[in-house]
Amino acid sequence: MKLSRHFPRTLAVLAIAGILAIVCTSAATADPKIQINTKYDFGTVAQGAKVDMKYDLKNVGDAPLKIGPIHPSCGCTDVTATMNVVPPGKTAAIKAVFNAGGYRGKVTKTIAVQTNDPKNQNVQLVLSGYVQPQVEVMPSNINFGRLAKGKKFSQTVIVKALKPAGFQITGVETHSNIISAGPARKSARVAGAWEVPITVNSANANVGRIFDTITVKTNRESQGITIIRVLGSIVAN
Repeated sequence: MKLSRHFPRTLAVLAIAGILAIVCTSAATADPKIQINTKYDFGTVAQGAKVDMKYDLKNVGDAPLKIGPIHPSCGCTDVTATMNVVPPGKTAAIKAVFNAGGYRGKVTKTIAVQTNDPKNQNVQLVLSGYVQPQVEVMPSNINFGRLAKGKKFSQTVIVKALKPAGFQITGVETHSNIISAGPARKSARVAGAWEVPITVNSANANVGRIFDTITVKTNRESQGITIIRVLGSIVAN
């Protein structure tokens, strides 16, 4: 069979077309891919401490990985990424600082991270741990219930430090003209603790719901301020 004199040229054109198709297909399927450990347990920290955390990540894909925007679930956590664009095969990290000042007990927070990974566009990071209060108030919430106008309600709270040696209350502040607190005194019932008498006097109060706070100041640097919440209702006689 006699071949056309154009046959070699046709083969060359087909070969080039095949190579271009492979290249285009490869480029079309090149995607970034994030690899990251999404959970961080910071263990037990003192109330008032700041906890530094790092979530290491790697781009195991074939295209640049874009990180951000990043949104923590609350203002207690500051978050930054060490790189906004991570080349293929490279590593980076998302750094977070959690402020444990307003928390006690078991804490779980989240950080939402957006990426251009088509299979993982919204990554949720989780941080958790236990916040040990350095100063405890018992009870920390005072609920005086339904108090008839003109009546008084009194309760004494116990303020105790995790390490009682040298512990002192340096001040007590109220923020309402119907609530009085103090003076603070050393407790005769609980060793190393202090007592703060609190009174709600509804004589000059308006009828309705009451939600207020009392600030207790101490000589503990890590927890110099402790909040007592006061709530209830003033009702007509």
